[in-house]
Amino acid sequence: MASTAEVKVPANVPCCVCGGTESGLVFEKGYPLYGYPGPFALRRCAGCGLLFNSPRLTEEGTARLYGANYYFFRRRPSEEFRRIQEMWERTIALVGEMVPRREVLEIGSAKGFLLAVMQGAGWKVQGVELSPFAAGFARERLRVPTFTGRVENFVEEGGGSHPLVLAIDVVEHVLDPPLFVGSLARLVEPGGLLLIDTPNGAAANIELLGEAWKGFNPFHVYLFSVENLSRLLAEHGFVVEASFSYGNAPACPGEAAASAPRARQLARAALETAGVIEPLRRGRDAALEALDRAQLERLVRESTAAVRRSRAYSASEDARLPLAEGCRGDNIVVVARKL
Repeated sequence: MASTAEVKVPANVPCCVCGGTESGLVFEKGYPLYGYPGPFALRRCAGCGLLFNSPRLTEEGTARLYGANYYFFRRRPSEEFRRIQEMWERTIALVGEMVPRREVLEIGSAKGFLLAVMQGAGWKVQGVELSPFAAGFARERLRVPTFTGRVENFVEEGGGSHPLVLAIDVVEHVLDPPLFVGSLARLVEPGGLLLIDTPNGAAANIELLGEAWKGFNPFHVYLFSVENLSRLLAEHGFVVEASFSYGNAPACPGEAAASAPRARQLARAALETAGVIEPLRRGRDAALEALDRAQLERLVRESTAAVRRSRAYSASEDARLPLAEGCRGDNIVVVARKL
């Protein structure tokens, strides 16, 4: 766990999207469950509405939050494969026919579950993943080619150009969005597509739930809207061709109080201190390792068969819910073409 005395630094002055220097505090809260040192402060740019964490941990301090215990990496394979069909509907079912060949690069590919399914469906795949733990799982357990490191490192190593680049649940984590998007621009071939899927900094449920909104956590340092993300993309040679939100159900009255996220965090932090959580983690990890290659390959085959029956997200019930209009749902998808 990081020290509560760990150094924090001001961030996003001037704003990485609009260049503005004025912002207002949205909330300040603690995340003891994740070992985040001291309060986490989220601000909103007065010029473009970008939400950002400042002051924030240094690059080294931020890196210490991640690892094998990062919540995203600890999901069971069965849980991940259940998510694949929804991800496919928002991505491949939407743009698969818009690219000249079945070749994809995924940035932040985690354990490689989506790419394993795409590979099973006949795509040539390549992942880029910062976590050695997750990248190793992708290579060794799922046979998904995965580069370990940052997207900037991948570019430096000759990452090539690709007709389709995916960045799903990634841009909200990066400490330098212009550098990140600039690197993506070097990886998308002329006329190729970039698809970004990220929590929506303009979600209507932020107003209803405040700090209890599910998109807020200490790993999310920038939260974009369609508008300010499109502006940043345009500065790097992209034109947005499509955008939509998902998670379009308005929060119910009292949902914030019922969820009590801070109470759960404090309770879990107490269990961590008491030594209760770690044995559960070891049990889950043992169950994960017990899945042999044949079992994982079966899960990939089953998920591949399921996604072949998928329809594009626009045909889903969620796409017709109230917050879809104006892209006010909890998450956004932005599809941009490189000029």
